[in-house]
Amino acid sequence: MAAVGPAAVTICLDLAHEASMSRGGLTVVTTLRDVAARVGLSKDTVHRHLRLLESAGVIERVRNGDQFSATTYLLHLDTT
Repeated sequence: MAAVGPAAVTICLDLAHEASMSRGGLTVVTTLRDVAARVGLSKDTVHRHLRLLESAGVIERVRNGDQFSATTYLLHLDTT
């Protein structure tokens, strides 16, 4: 995952820390604002790096509703 950069790794670690196991795998329900506050980055920076993580196949975003509601992320982390 080093190819995505340190900010993206920090965001991914935050998501993993907040996640729980479900039938679909490792999931977290959070808002962009909450992630930004936890990692100390701007919402725009977090949004950009979440897109990068999604493009890299590390996370999968599951829409929950409108743009202002919490989003569910499915984490695709190799635990071996």
